Amino acid sequence: MWFPLFISFISLWYFPNITIIYNILVSIYIIISLITMYSIGFITIMKQRYITEEFFNGSQWKKWRKNFECKLYDNQDILHIVIIPVYRENPLILDDTLQSLVEQNVSMLVGIALEERESNSEKIYEYIVRKYENKFLKLITTIHPMDLPNEVAGKASDCDYCARILVQYYEEYFKHSYSYAMVTSCDCDSIWCTNYFLYLNYLCLKNNLKNFNHIIYSPNITNMRGFSSSHILSNWMSTARSAVTHGHFRRLYSTRCFTSEYHIPLDLLKRIDFWDCDLVHEDVHMRNKLAILNDDLLSFQSTFLPCDNSTPTDINSILTTAVLLWKQSLRWNIFIYDLYYLVHMLLLNMFKKTSYENFETNSRKILQEILNNYENLFYFFLVPLSNNFFWIFYLCFFNNHPYDIYIHVLLNYVQPIFIIVHFILGFSYGFMILNSNGESYPIKKNIRFLLGLMPFPIFAVFFQGLNVTVAWIHTLKTSVTHSESTKKN
Repeated sequence: MWFPLFISFISLWYFPNITIIYNILVSIYIIISLITMYSIGFITIMKQRYITEEFFNGSQWKKWRKNFECKLYDNQDILHIVIIPVYRENPLILDDTLQSLVEQNVSMLVGIALEERESNSEKIYEYIVRKYENKFLKLITTIHPMDLPNEVAGKASDCDYCARILVQYYEEYFKHSYSYAMVTSCDCDSIWCTNYFLYLNYLCLKNNLKNFNHIIYSPNITNMRGFSSSHILSNWMSTARSAVTHGHFRRLYSTRCFTSEYHIPLDLLKRIDFWDCDLVHEDVHMRNKLAILNDDLLSFQSTFLPCDNSTPTDINSILTTAVLLWKQSLRWNIFIYDLYYLVHMLLLNMFKKTSYENFETNSRKILQEILNNYENLFYFFLVPLSNNFFWIFYLCFFNNHPYDIYIHVLLNYVQPIFIIVHFILGFSYGFMILNSNGESYPIKKNIRFLLGLMPFPIFAVFFQGLNVTVAWIHTLKTSVTHSESTKKN
């Protein structure tokens, strides 16, 4: 994994021509990738704005919703099974999330996934449960036991435990009434826009219910709620996260990596045997398992509707906020562990070994997913650092080379112009987000926020690069592997 970061410093002495050409191409890739990220981010926000502001007020949606309310469509056969893992959270946060689900106007079976390691968790959230227990078809609270063998405590194990209980309840009481079941995994602070799930039903019908079990949907993740009351450092991170997840991990009409909130058909979830209860994030690993599935009909689509969640913050302390963001980023970057899983699966396929998974994988898809994960982790964060250090190293030790003219143009003209464009795009993207937020934001803080957004992505690359390194070290310490945590065989 680390080979491309260091090989240039060695190969430069032995294969200078190839090494320099490679690093010139990497520099160009970095420029194209970041500009593409901003461009797709802009388009995604505009498409989100179009759907939320125009489509919900358009004749097509109004006609469909009227027919839905008159039960002229069969989409009432879709049941949404929503799983909300909760661990040591303020009950008011869960209250807001449940309230946003009440406003969806669809049939829901909701599970609140608590943990035994949080003492008195049932009593802590008892009031919230009583408040909403009659708002859905059924609201079920599950408590994941401590110290189960081959399980790492966290969102994956909570979702897995809760989902199996909810699915059993669905099959016993609701399956005869609802032919289709969509499982939604979300954070406990996920705020869904009004009628989001009704629109999701619309998309399922639009994409033909025959394809229902082959499409995974994901919303646009935003971190704008409480923007004015968050520390400015958190707001910078929220904006950078929005640009990255919308622009880099995503492509229009497809999703390379969904985060936190997503919707998966129940039949498909059963096919991959729910979640693996190990070190990695359940959302990233879920995406990887689905991506390598040998199913040509499978597709990932964005709803282009917002689901808001929060970024860690302490309004009174930049130091505390920085520590919170560091810990949160470390949890995000632990998905580096999934590279081990993907390489393991590729080797099993190559040598025709029986997989411990109970589903058939595709070697070509596995290789593609390895490249996707590798680019997300390394080429987007660590390679930009390595590439810049390489040019410093080159200028210190090599003064005369056939490619010096190209290097001169790259370092003296192309990269400075790119940095200026990068600052302009960062400012523009932040300005667009501020205008789409809808909250009042003090003018001085507004200006500091926008000005700070110009250099912040450069610092964010250093921050995330170091964080990925620490996350990688954490993966080496784990004693629970994917194969040990699966319930397959």
